Amino acid sequence: MNIEKITPNHPLFQKTVKYALSCPWKAGTHLGQKMRDGQLKEGEMVFAAIEESQVYGFIMIGMTDCLDVPYSPFLRYLFVDETKRGHRLGQQLIDYACMHIDRDTVYLISDHIGLYEKYGFVPFESYPAPWDEKKQETIFIKKL
Repeated sequence: MNIEKITPNHPLFQKTVKYALSCPWKAGTHLGQKMRDGQLKEGEMVFAAIEESQVYGFIMIGMTDCLDVPYSPFLRYLFVDETKRGHRLGQQLIDYACMHIDRDTVYLISDHIGLYEKYGFVPFESYPAPWDEKKQETIFIKKL
């Protein structure tokens, strides 16, 4: 399995867009739309897990995320295909993305407590989710 930076000029860009758009996870389809519509901002990067020209996961470095907070950059849209889960592919995607961050800290927002801690993230702050104030989103921090 290779992790590759996916730019519009990458030979698997369209395949990655299609994979994200067909993702069973709603956030994955949002990433696919951003890629398809050329809406990645300056400094944002997408990485995909690829094996034999097939996409099996992705992650994005984003300058912002779903909460309006003064932190940046964020790891966003981490997704691993169900057929490849349990093989540390999520860890590989996180590690590869972190190698492309030029700061000493990265953030991640999630409602999954107990998942990202195994990748070195520490819960930092919590806020009501913008789409449902009864739910909490936690900002995680990782020193690089």
